[in-house]
Amino acid sequence: MHNYQNYIFDLDGTIVNSSDEVLSCFKKAFKEAKYEVDENRFTSDVIGPPLAQIIQMLAPELKDENKINEIMQNYRRLYDYDENDISFMYEGINELLIRLKEKGYRLFMATFKPKIPTMRLVKNFNLDKIFDDIYTIDKFGKKITNSNDRRCSK
Repeated sequence: MHNYQNYIFDLDGTIVNSSDEVLSCFKKAFKEAKYEVDENRFTSDVIGPPLAQIIQMLAPELKDENKINEIMQNYRRLYDYDENDISFMYEGINELLIRLKEKGYRLFMATFKPKIPTMRLVKNFNLDKIFDDIYTIDKFGKKITNSNDRRCSK
């Protein structure tokens, strides 16, 4: 049996399900930009890629860069500061994290989500005392990309 002392968790899809919140904010972002999108396109399978790619999946006919940027800015504002977030923690995850922490393990979070919405969710779910450190896509001032170059060292 392995004796690991450190555990790394992703946020979305592992600790919380934020898909309904993300889709809700995208709907509002398009509406504020006065750009209509077929409601049937707002499904959880569009979630994951960078914002510009999600917008292209939701509105493939949209080519106006200014409108795309407006929708992205609307989305970031809406999602980053939403006080009525409808995201939820997966069943049993909180108990697992607490149990690991009580056993003395170090817990870390790594997410492609930016710092502002990540910390909002961490505080909403009282996870700030559980994780030893949280790594967001923008933690070190420059963006981390999800390129295919996934080298790591021991």
